[in-house]
Amino acid sequence: MSGGALLLGLAGCGGEDFESGDDTGSSSSTSIGGGSSGQGGTGGVAEECPAGSVCVAAPPPDWEGPVAFYVGEEPPDACPDVWTKQIDGNVGEPYAPHTCSVCACGQPTAVTCSFPTVTICSIGGTSTLLTSSACTDLGGGYSVKSTPTMAQGGSCLVSGGLADKSEAVWHDTAIMCGAPATSASCSSGVCAPIAEAPLRGPGCVHREGSFMCPDGFPDRTVVYRGFVDGRSCSDCACSAPTGASCEGALAIYSSDTCLVDGGKYVLPMDNQCHSFDYSAAAKFDPAAKGGSCMASGGEPNGVVENVEPVTVCCAD
Repeated sequence: MSGGALLLGLAGCGGEDFESGDDTGSSSSTSIGGGSSGQGGTGGVAEECPAGSVCVAAPPPDWEGPVAFYVGEEPPDACPDVWTKQIDGNVGEPYAPHTCSVCACGQPTAVTCSFPTVTICSIGGTSTLLTSSACTDLGGGYSVKSTPTMAQGGSCLVSGGLADKSEAVWHDTAIMCGAPATSASCSSGVCAPIAEAPLRGPGCVHREGSFMCPDGFPDRTVVYRGFVDGRSCSDCACSAPTGASCEGALAIYSSDTCLVDGGKYVLPMDNQCHSFDYSAAAKFDPAAKGGSCMASGGEPNGVVENVEPVTVCCAD
């Protein structure tokens, strides 16, 4: 059966229009007894009424009817000529699974390395905190060391978490057919056209909303004329970048103008003294390299919810 419940052209019983009202009451409950779907039945006495009609109980206060009713997997396409289709809809909870595309994180960007302090290890050597990527004079010496640096900040571009929704499907579909009662009255109430298979009735009544059935109409079915699709996916997110490296970011130059021709050495930032031909200046690249982010989210949530209930109650 198809996923959409539709409110069609409504024709009321007893000459009144069937009007849509505010939804009230509780959630769907279906209890179909006294005669299974797809089996026709009169639901009344024929002797007192004109040919082609039967005597059925009049609708209780706040209820409308009589109507013929079907619920099952293969509803008729239309109501018989003597009836006017009032409502078709769905019965029970829908089957409506959905999935979400996998969340993913791109490569980290804008991760930086903290600036180190470089110290000339010889007696009287100076310590210099680097504050930019520019060439920085160290004062000069043959042994030099640097404090450790640390990758910090940055982010990853997130993607995914898109919902892939299957069409909502209901196991049972319902159709309710109503027609004005004949002008003839009878001992039990009113005369109504005989319902032929697969319809049951016409000893059924209906009411907007979800209600318990009135006395004399024990078999209850709640028909839903519409639905709200609340399915979605939780937002995808990326953790802070981890694993980015600052290795090779600090270079020592023999020239105080950081000319490569004068000699260039990569200084490990391990707080240990390392000897070079001469250490006159330093340059530091604060852009960290590599790393990754961990993705989370993208979980399916929400459901397809039945709305616009109509309660149909049938006599034994």
